[in-house]
Amino acid sequence: MGRKAIAAVAGLVRDSKSLETLALYLNGIDHQGAIMLSDSLMCNTSVTHLDVGANPLGSHGVFSLALALERNTTLRTLDIRGCELAYNINVAPPGLPETIPTTRTYQKKKESRVGIEKLCSTLSAKKSAITTLLLSFNQLDDRHIQNLCNAVVKNPHLLHLALVNCQISPRGMGYITRMVQESKLEGLELGLNAIERKAAKNLSHAIKANRSLTYIDLTQCRLGGGVCAIAEALAHNTTLKRISLGGNLLEKQHLSTLAKYLNRNNTVEELGQLVCRCESCRARQLDTLKKLQWKMPKAVKGTATAIDDDNKTNTTQNANTTPTPKLNRGLNHERKGKKGAKNISEDDKKGGWCLERILRRNILQRRRRCASTFLLGLRKRAGSGSAMLRTMGSSNILDRGVLGEILELANLRGEF
Repeated sequence: MGRKAIAAVAGLVRDSKSLETLALYLNGIDHQGAIMLSDSLMCNTSVTHLDVGANPLGSHGVFSLALALERNTTLRTLDIRGCELAYNINVAPPGLPETIPTTRTYQKKKESRVGIEKLCSTLSAKKSAITTLLLSFNQLDDRHIQNLCNAVVKNPHLLHLALVNCQISPRGMGYITRMVQESKLEGLELGLNAIERKAAKNLSHAIKANRSLTYIDLTQCRLGGGVCAIAEALAHNTTLKRISLGGNLLEKQHLSTLAKYLNRNNTVEELGQLVCRCESCRARQLDTLKKLQWKMPKAVKGTATAIDDDNKTNTTQNANTTPTPKLNRGLNHERKGKKGAKNISEDDKKGGWCLERILRRNILQRRRRCASTFLLGLRKRAGSGSAMLRTMGSSNILDRGVLGEILELANLRGEF
């Protein structure tokens, strides 16, 4: 997008009174284009979502957007992912045309903090109404992280913060740990940042003390054994509903520890791209592969590799001489007491190993709580003999979305 096109968009934003979402992702907008958008946003009162991600704004471009946030009180979401906050976009000399590409050099320490420091000062002064701030895929040093964490702690409006793949150092993780413990964030994304075992332990203590966080993303953070410390916090936290732990190279003992502490939690309903490896789920997965008529590639058709997770040994056998063991359909943990129940592992009998079963239990308990709360409010408002109460019954389980619609129609939302 050229300068003339950006100027036209800026004029449209300035005059519009109905535009709510402005998506300018990957349009080549530099810091001068950010100045045009900033001027238009100062006069606009309708835009609530601004997406300028993957544009070479640079530190000065973010500075211009931060100026707009001081006057704009309607913007709720600011997406500046991959905007090169730590780079300086050099402007071509006056005698050269704009078609000649400009060079990009790394800024000095003082210059590279201009944009992020202005943004943090705006958030600290509570001059903006931003609730969602996406800063992923930007290289942030320890000073950036420190200023940002201090601003988030002071700002009561910010609810969601994304710091995916920001190359956060162990010292920066210390600042984030304090922020989690003291802020009112509801969602935090830290994926693709290396979290050491000590940092994971400190983060676990912060999650225990936090009472507002409902979602945290720790995907591909190289946790390894550090997931055990995170799992310990789940036994004490009562607000988390989603925690993403996929891609962390978790072994069977790590999953077993996670299930042990998760069994004491009644609120977590999602673990991200995490596959349960208990005996019941493994048998069900193999059964699914058999139904799909899964076949081995031709390159390895002559041999079959059997992996023993308990003994951690790999053995290669000839597929032509050794028959493939038959799958036992009775290994499903839903079929206890029926055919094949004797093959159920000891972990499943104790009732704390299978992650999928624990998550389904939490979802079911949440729906029962919603239904019981709704019925209690309905009984107080309409009496125990109302027709709706008799129709629903005491054992009916509804989803939160359905309950919300019923409450809006019945005008009972303010009652409980």
